[in-house]
Amino acid sequence: MAASYYVLLGDVVSSRNIARREEFQLRLQHACAEAAKQFSATVHARIKLLKGTDEIGAVLNSWQDAFDIVSIILDEIHPYQIRFSLVRGVIDVGENSDDVAKMDGPAFHAAASIINELKQNGLLFQMITGDPQTDMSISNQVSMLLLLRQRWTAKHHQVVMEYRKNETQQFIASKMKITQQEVSRLLRQIHWKQYRIMENLVRNQFKSFGSGGNK
Repeated sequence: MAASYYVLLGDVVSSRNIARREEFQLRLQHACAEAAKQFSATVHARIKLLKGTDEIGAVLNSWQDAFDIVSIILDEIHPYQIRFSLVRGVIDVGENSDDVAKMDGPAFHAAASIINELKQNGLLFQMITGDPQTDMSISNQVSMLLLLRQRWTAKHHQVVMEYRKNETQQFIASKMKITQQEVSRLLRQIHWKQYRIMENLVRNQFKSFGSGGNK
């Protein structure tokens, strides 16, 4: 029986409206390389651009790091958005290749079909890994988190990125040349305390349920 892998596809939202496409492409390439480097243990075929600035793809041995991979990429390309599909399935072309562009199979077809569904319904994430209840629950949670991120301004994002480094509000204020009260206000605007709790809960679900690997 052929082994199952986890195909992760990403489709850039409104890619035709990106003004500086070459600059964005470089940022996206860097984001993919950084995610692949950090999670090389679970990446079967490295994350790369598939259609210029429109689509990215990867093949994973397990889905435990998929949420972190998505988060890293989105952090690197903010404020641009990507819709993602994650599908467990068979790869029957180029299974042993490390180049996702040379691979194909039912898993890719299913992931592409989900991307088309996401374009229609406006959601940003859906996964099919074999457990319908788990897939629906986690898909909804991730989509909600990604939709909330869409409301972040450049300042919101900068504050969050610094806060993730465990920097103090006073340090962040000094670095951004704003007041500590302004840092606090920006974090309250995006409900950062609650967002971080939800984000960590989702991350733990990925680590817990997604560590089974391919079978």
